[in-house]
Amino acid sequence: MIVTGTFLLSLPIATSGNVTQSFVDVLFTSTSAVTTTGLIVADTGKFYSLFGQTVILVLIQICGLGYMIFIALIILGVGGRISFNSRMLLNESLARPSSIDMLKFVKVVIVFTFIIELIGA
Repeated sequence: MIVTGTFLLSLPIATSGNVTQSFVDVLFTSTSAVTTTGLIVADTGKFYSLFGQTVILVLIQICGLGYMIFIALIILGVGGRISFNSRMLLNESLARPSSIDMLKFVKVVIVFTFIIELIGA
């Protein structure tokens, strides 16, 4: 994710105007977005174009939700089934009450996250 983000943020379309950033600064921005630390080198709203801001937002969203939930949704989305062992691993990783269905829990977490973010936006 960091490499992809660095590549996309280093494209000319990612910045507004004729400004450029060093490779280290772009790498730092991408790493900060993936790890959701919130550290920046340049003012995101002024330095990055809509494309660049969208790349940063997507990096934060994907990595902020957590890879366990994201992978579970991908498996469900392609019609696959989660094995019992994988389901138990997800249950332990997410520290959720055992009385809640795993699939329902994943969907609720994602919907709740997007609702809160829409309210905040």
